[in-house]
Amino acid sequence: MPAPIAEEIKENLKKAEEALEEGMTLCEAKAQLALIAFKDGWNVAKKFADEPVTNSDEAEKRYKKAKKAASEEAAANADSRKARNGWKARGGWRPQQFYQPPSSA
Repeated sequence: MPAPIAEEIKENLKKAEEALEEGMTLCEAKAQLALIAFKDGWNVAKKFADEPVTNSDEAEKRYKKAKKAASEEAAANADSRKARNGWKARGGWRPQQFYQPPSSA
């Protein structure tokens, strides 16, 4: 085999290995997100994905932070929904048009 062809083959092999490594990294990241979504829901997975990646040692910290942020957001949404619908004020849901306040007679 002539030398230029052998060098070209080696370069192509090196490029293919780099592309494979990059693809494997992406697949591992997506699999990790899918596992988090299966375990804790897509809200936690989205918060986890939004955090910038620094190194693999901080993944556990990112996971805990994402889980906490998602639960706080869910609690805030639930509280605002209850306040809009009158859950806290009346002790339960009652349609406004049928609600008659108790008479104080």
